[in-house]
Amino acid sequence: MKEDNIHQFVLKIKKFSSYQDKISHAVPGLYKHNFNANRTFEQFVTAITKFHINAGKIYLIPMIDLFDGCPITWK
Repeated sequence: MKEDNIHQFVLKIKKFSSYQDKISHAVPGLYKHNFNANRTFEQFVTAITKFHINAGKIYLIPMIDLFDGCPITWK
């Protein structure tokens, strides 16, 4: 490699960190861990789930009714 003037190239990647020395205040729990509804369309919950596939990243965002646990919609 020295004779052909070929040099080794090493890519150094810095790890990502979102920590910025600030801790936010605690958010008050509005439902107080009561995830039960007395009738349909009264309370909803949602969550974002990320999947890695060969084509890239996809996100699943369902909206679930707390009365019976059925998904109302998703995107």
